[in-house]
Amino acid sequence: MVAWINGIPQNQREAWKKLVNAVTGWREEMLVYFETDILITNAFLETINRLARDNN
Repeated sequence: MVAWINGIPQNQREAWKKLVNAVTGWREEMLVYFETDILITNAFLETINRLARDNN
């Protein structure tokens, strides 16, 4: 990820700023998915949360 961020051309940095900030802030959480033997996401929990919000 660092190589990708560093590879963004200087004249495009402002356009990518929000995405770079999000990736930087969530880097550990994003990469841990690939570092475990069992690929688990929180998609099920997010679905339950969304359904609960939609019903309230």
